Amino acid sequence: MESIKKFKTIAQVAENLKLPQHVLRFWENRFKQLNPLKLSGNRRYYREIDIELIGYIKNLLYEDCISIKGVRKIFGNQSINQILKSKNPILKKKNVLSDNKNLKKENLMKEPRANLVSGFTSVLESIDTVNFLGISEINTNDDSQNNLKRMMDKKGSNSSLVFTTEWDFQKQETSMWKGFVSMTVSIESYSFKDGGLIKVGSYSIAPQRIPIRKWGDSSSFKKKNLQRITKKVSQKWSDSEMKNFIQSNN
Repeated sequence: MESIKKFKTIAQVAENLKLPQHVLRFWENRFKQLNPLKLSGNRRYYREIDIELIGYIKNLLYEDCISIKGVRKIFGNQSINQILKSKNPILKKKNVLSDNKNLKKENLMKEPRANLVSGFTSVLESIDTVNFLGISEINTNDDSQNNLKRMMDKKGSNSSLVFTTEWDFQKQETSMWKGFVSMTVSIESYSFKDGGLIKVGSYSIAPQRIPIRKWGDSSSFKKKNLQRITKKVSQKWSDSEMKNFIQSNN
C-alpha cells in the first residue's frame, strides 16, 4: 500500500480545486470511478489520479456544461485510467471570434461565414485527441443551460454558441472496413432576452456515416471528418443569422 503521506485529505483537495467538501462527497455517489481511500472515522484520502479525475469532472460539469447524467454516460464502465487516457470533451467552449485579436466587428460583418467557420476550425484544432467512444446521446437539460448562463454572466457575454458532437458505433466488418461511426454535429446559438437565456437558433444535418478501417485510426483522421461535417452544418446557418449573432456578441 502507498504511504499515506502521498495522499491528500478531502480538505486539501477541496481547497486546491476550489470545491466544497460536500460536493466531493456527493460526486462519490454519482461517479463510481471516484473511490478515495477511507480510513477509520470515514476519513477520505485521495491519490493524484483521484484528484485528476475530480478536476476532469469539474471541467465537464462547469466548463463544458454537461449534465451529471451526460458525464456518467461518457465514463460508462471505463476504469479511472481509461477515462483520463481518453479525455475528450463533448462540448468545447471557446470564443470562436476571439482568436484573432485584431479582428474588429465591422470586419467580421463583411465575411461572417468565413470568420465563423475559421473559428470553428480553430476550436477543433485545439482538441488534443478525438476518440469515438460510442456515446449515442448527451442531453442539454436545465442544469447545463444554467451552467451556460453562469459562464456567460462571468464573461459578460450577451450571446454564446454551443458546439455539440455525438457519435455512435456501428460494427460491420467487411474486407475493407471494421465498421462505421455515425456522427452528428450541431451548433446552437443562445442570447439573453428579457433577463433570460433563450435558444436563438439550432443548426444540424442528418447523421454522417464515416467508414473506419481500424478502431485505432489516427486522431487527425477523425478531426478531419469532424471539421468536414462542421462546415456542412455551418451552411445551414444563414448569413443574416450569423450577422445577428456577431452583432449581439460583446
